[in-house]
Amino acid sequence: MPRAPLLTAFLTALLMVAIVVLELTPQWGFHSGTRLVALLDHVLAYGLLMLPAALLRPGWLHALWPLAAVFAGLMEALQPAVQWRGALSHWLAACFGILIVTLSCWLVMGIMQLVKAGKDRD
Repeated sequence: MPRAPLLTAFLTALLMVAIVVLELTPQWGFHSGTRLVALLDHVLAYGLLMLPAALLRPGWLHALWPLAAVFAGLMEALQPAVQWRGALSHWLAACFGILIVTLSCWLVMGIMQLVKAGKDRD
């Protein structure tokens, strides 16, 4: 079996575990009380979750972005069980991070195809 799919799955699973640990365990003094910082954390974490697939297996993004959005919603739904406050704005911030990385990857792939098509024509 090729290494790229295994590496992509491993890195994505590792990032999911890191997100679960950071979102569902007590963090003494780690989380900021500033709302903007909390939202930025979600944008960065879930954007980073998409990065292995975006770099190694861009074709997986079609299936991975809805799964990542569901995962983000599940994390927000589980937070009250561990005395955290889940919020719709945090889920939206996570979806924004997912969207940024996914669309950026598709944009770069499209530009690369246009450049390649231009070189082939010459």
